[in-house]
Amino acid sequence: RLRGRASMLAFLASSDQLPPAAVQASYDQAVSDAGWTLPVIAAASNVTSGIWGPSGVKMAGPYAWVPPSYWTDPAAADGYGGAMGFSTEISPGAAPMTLDSWNRTVGGDASLIWPEGGPDSELFRAHCGNPHGLFRSLGFFLPAFAQRYGDVVAGRAGVDAARRFLVAAQAAAMESHGAMFSGYRLRQSLGATGVVQWMANNAYPQHIWHLWDQHLQPGGSFYGAQAALRPVALLWDPFNGQAAVANDGPGAVPEGSRLEASLVGVDGKELYRQSSTMPDIPEGSVELAPASLISSQAVSAAA
Repeated sequence: RLRGRASMLAFLASSDQLPPAAVQASYDQAVSDAGWTLPVIAAASNVTSGIWGPSGVKMAGPYAWVPPSYWTDPAAADGYGGAMGFSTEISPGAAPMTLDSWNRTVGGDASLIWPEGGPDSELFRAHCGNPHGLFRSLGFFLPAFAQRYGDVVAGRAGVDAARRFLVAAQAAAMESHGAMFSGYRLRQSLGATGVVQWMANNAYPQHIWHLWDQHLQPGGSFYGAQAALRPVALLWDPFNGQAAVANDGPGAVPEGSRLEASLVGVDGKELYRQSSTMPDIPEGSVELAPASLISSQAVSAAA
C-alpha cells in the first residue's frame, strides 16, 4: 500500500534502537517480498546494522529550548543536534499555544486562562510532555525567556497576563524554530543534509513540540519555520554574526537583487534598517550577504 506513494522516501525498521538480529532478518525478508525498492534504514538513530549497514542519520536531540546560536556552533554539530548530517527527530521544544488556542483548551474559563503560577502552574504543565519525564513543564524555556524578554506580565493578571505572555512566547518560538531550520540551510554545503521537526502537530493541546497545535492553529514556531524555508531566504547566523542568502528556488537570483535587513526590539519598535544588493546567486547555493548589511550600527542597536 505504501510503495507506490510519491511521498515515500525510505522504510525505517526502528526508532531509537537497533532491532534484534532476528527482527532485522524478518523485516528484510518482508520488504523483499513486497518488492520494496527504496532504501531501508535500520533506525532513526545513529546505529549500524549487519544487514543494512550504517543508518546514516542521527537522533541526538535537542528536544528543548537552546540558544539560536546552537545550530551553527561546530561543537553542537559534532555528536549533538547541531546542523550536521540528517537529524530525524529534533526540536527547540517550547511552542506555547496562541491565546485563542489556550482559551479554547480551558473552555473559555477566565479563571483558568492564567492560573496561579502562570506558565509554571500545574495546569500549564498538564499541557506539556510526560508528567514524569524531562519535558513535563516549560522549565527549559522559561529562564531563557525571562532573560531575553523580561517580566512581560509584571502588574498584569487574568486574560491580560495570559495575552502578554503568550504573544511574547510566539516571538520566542518563531526565533528558536526559525534558527533551527536556518542553521541546517546555512550549513548544507558543510554536511548538513536534512532535519525533521518533532513534531508537526499534537494530538492533544500542548505548549511544546508543534508547528501548529491540536486546534490546527499555527503559532510562532510555524512562522519561524516558514520564514527560514522560503525558496529564497535571507538568513542570519547568530553564531558567527553573518547574514546569507539561501537559494533553493527555480533558477538563479539575478545580480543586483535588493536585500533589506531590519532589527526590531521586543516592544515592536524598529531599531535598525539597512539595504544592499547581491551578486548572482546560483540555484542550490548559499551566498554570504555583503558585510555592510549587518553593520556595527545594528550590533550597537541590539546591545
